Amino acid sequence: MLAVTLVLCQLTIMRGQDVVCAGCLDVWEPVCAEVDQNVSTARTFSNKCNLQAYNCNNDANYVEVHGGECRD
Repeated sequence: MLAVTLVLCQLTIMRGQDVVCAGCLDVWEPVCAEVDQNVSTARTFSNKCNLQAYNCNNDANYVEVHGGECRD
């Protein structure tokens, strides 16, 4: 099931300037991500696919820093 999630997550359809971001399955495998190694931007995403989807939908640049939830 994880493999299917990752494959679905990688699929992005591009049509000219329009980008359709892939949907993700509701799987809890948290990852902590930051923008430009800035701890103040640390955010926990429910899984890698949701991290990528957030970046796609919000024109953001979060990068995974470690598996699991972000620490305070």
